[in-house]
Amino acid sequence: MKTNGWKEKLLSVGGKKILLKSGVQAIPTYVVSVFKIPKKIYKEIIGL
Repeated sequence: MKTNGWKEKLLSVGGKKILLKSGVQAIPTYVVSVFKIPKKIYKEIIGL
């Protein structure tokens, strides 16, 4: 994720880490919503 200008200056180091972490955690959710997962893999995930 990219922050520019004054917004970047308002975030602390911890805030930047949280922003980055939330962006990275959203990637698998996006991939799952866009691509169809094979039933076998879906059943393995649900079985965990």
